[in-house]
Amino acid sequence: MSIITFEHSFFTYPQQIKSLISEGLVDFGAWYLMNDEQTSRRFEGLQTRYPDRRLYPFAKRDDNDDIACFDGSDNTTVHVIHDFANSGWEQKEIFPNIDAWLEYAEECNLQNESS
Repeated sequence: MSIITFEHSFFTYPQQIKSLISEGLVDFGAWYLMNDEQTSRRFEGLQTRYPDRRLYPFAKRDDNDDIACFDGSDNTTVHVIHDFANSGWEQKEIFPNIDAWLEYAEECNLQNESS
């Protein structure tokens, strides 16, 4: 079983993310919370691909290369990054908080169902 804790030395993830895990809410259809190994691996890759940013990933979209991250020391605002895009073209969406991102994740599911 994959471990999801979001207890990493490189960033302090918000309690709301940890609460989702404790409630068993880790799969949101098109989006899912990454396990600790995936999070660490993506963190390292994002730092290499986007060296001018400090992106701290927590969720991945299953059907493309989108990653939900926090940027810098801000653990409130959620940035959706299209990973592997050229630097400067990676920013896809910005949400003011986790709740707004969760609404977006639900909208993604509805769009997938209608197509």
